[in-house]
Amino acid sequence: MSSPEDAIERFLSSPAYGVVGASSRRHKYGNKVLRCYQQNGRRAIPVNPREQVIDEAVGDARHCGQLNDVAGGEEL
Repeated sequence: MSSPEDAIERFLSSPAYGVVGASSRRHKYGNKVLRCYQQNGRRAIPVNPREQVIDEAVGDARHCGQLNDVAGGEEL
């Protein structure tokens, strides 16, 4: 059985993160989470079916099934 520390380490070692519920509106928590990942040098892909464009610089996914497409086939 893995410890909580092992689980945290495995999570933080991911090459990219999908931020489900990301928003283009800076006051929303989905935007704050997205910016936090990016400001700390982590690759984050915004996912929200209701938003047209969230962050053009990293690409957007309309649903979780598109994450690998946006990530260029990289294992997430």
